Amino acid sequence: MKNKLFKISLVLLTSITFLSSCNVYKIINNEEVLKTNKEQPFELEGNKMYVNVVIENGVEEKLIFDTGATKNILFDTLLIPNYSSKQKVNFGKTKLPDGSAVKNSLVAVNMKSQMFDFKNYATGVLHHSSSNCRENSKKGLIGSYPLPILFNGGLLQFDFDEQKIVFLEKSELETRKLMGFKEVKTKFIKSNSHFLVYLTINGVEEPFLFDTGNSSFPIIVSSKSEIKSELPFSEYDGALLSLANGKHNNANNLIKLNSSFKIADETYETAYLKTSTFEGDYNNIGTAFIKNFNWIVDYDLQKVYFKRNSIQLSSPTISSFEFDYKVFADPTNELRIITKRKGLSTFQLNDKILSVNGVLIDKENICEYEQLLNKNKKWDNFEIKTKK
Repeated sequence: MKNKLFKISLVLLTSITFLSSCNVYKIINNEEVLKTNKEQPFELEGNKMYVNVVIENGVEEKLIFDTGATKNILFDTLLIPNYSSKQKVNFGKTKLPDGSAVKNSLVAVNMKSQMFDFKNYATGVLHHSSSNCRENSKKGLIGSYPLPILFNGGLLQFDFDEQKIVFLEKSELETRKLMGFKEVKTKFIKSNSHFLVYLTINGVEEPFLFDTGNSSFPIIVSSKSEIKSELPFSEYDGALLSLANGKHNNANNLIKLNSSFKIADETYETAYLKTSTFEGDYNNIGTAFIKNFNWIVDYDLQKVYFKRNSIQLSSPTISSFEFDYKVFADPTNELRIITKRKGLSTFQLNDKILSVNGVLIDKENICEYEQLLNKNKKWDNFEIKTKK
């Protein structure tokens, strides 16, 4: 397993062209991943799958199990004992609240959960940009690229009824089919570690990345998609989604509520977001969608099966999208407008809020006013001063 894992790691990491190849080789040459148990419990919180992981024989942490990520990622160097003395490869920088910048790194890390044992595993250490108004609960991610190796000769089941990941023998598939599991059209990519599920929306069938790291919209449609947006829809400019590094970007966002979609021969209803935040080749289904079904993945034959489970299929409501503006207290203690309804002109994206009703915004009250403005869908009763 070690040699095969090394070869895949090397292929994936060559995309970071500015890394020193010798240093990368030293880090990934000794990595190994083992499957130590047939079951892995997870907690479903805020449409995120959290797995308990012990890092470097230290304190147990809750990391997100992310089928949209490739390698494991940690967002805090303090999670790794003796981090400063470890051999690492630096790539890129993240700006911190005080205006300084820190390097992102690739480091060999030991992690262990009930099912997985990562030994000397090449792990990205990224400094997560977050608001000072909320504790960053995102400690890190468990990526999916070892899964085809770990489940070689067997099947992976995501059981959202029981909240656990399960290793199944191939012989158990026929029994699961009798229990209602059916095959869905899929496509496997990235050394078969990621897969796409085909959905039909508005008569157009397209692939959607199966991404448990997406905790926002049930369905996200790329701006390159051929799927046409249905009327009526809500339209916003700016950031409706935060990126994996905690940052926001400007985008055009069309939100369609109560839209029907088809998976295999079954039809359901939910919401989708068409956004220029995603300009890649694939659309995306997140945990808000995925959790409504149980899934079986056959990495050997590149097939996926699904079955509707007991979780109530829900969708964002229209009341969630009746606001005009949203603000964000960034790490530099500036309160800025990050989202606005299309067509509004009183305020613009990235405007800095200087005062509200005569009260100057400072680091002592910025969180209070972020909450106040975001709680109010209309700002007509506020006297707000801004600057570009």
